[in-house]
Amino acid sequence: MQTSKDVGNKILASMKNQNIVDYTFKKSLQVVTQASKSKIKVDGETVDVDPQLLFQRSLFENNGLPREAHKSTLAAALWNTVDCAASDNDIDDAVYILDGGSLLHRIPWTRGESFKSICKVYIDYITRLYPSGSTVVVFDGYSQQPSTKDITHIRRNLSIRNSPDIHFTDDML
Repeated sequence: MQTSKDVGNKILASMKNQNIVDYTFKKSLQVVTQASKSKIKVDGETVDVDPQLLFQRSLFENNGLPREAHKSTLAAALWNTVDCAASDNDIDDAVYILDGGSLLHRIPWTRGESFKSICKVYIDYITRLYPSGSTVVVFDGYSQQPSTKDITHIRRNLSIRNSPDIHFTDDML
């Protein structure tokens, strides 16, 4: 099966050394998109396809809410592919901006640890991997106005059954 990139490269190769005025695109060399077909074959069977419905189903859940993004999958791929820590070859005046929420999920915690000890592990991790004075840790914050997180909050509220309230006191710090 040819990819659209392969088809494009084939078209470019056929244009080589040709006068642009004389060149015509052959229909047989063009990519056929899903939107231009109303039927496709799956395992030898012809199936009707509604491209708009297919597009909507890829973006929205049955309850009408947008599908949830799988940022954890992207984060895992980045952590496994790219060295996200500072290195000796880095630019001297670079500033590293870290997603605090992502780091909270990245650093292992021991059950029953105090808030203070979790903070210490968190800070030790950052100071060990990033140069002093060149790192900013950012946590998402959302105002009362509509935001991109509203859908996530709605989805969470639909699934919450009964969770305890957590209250922080001075002795926890």
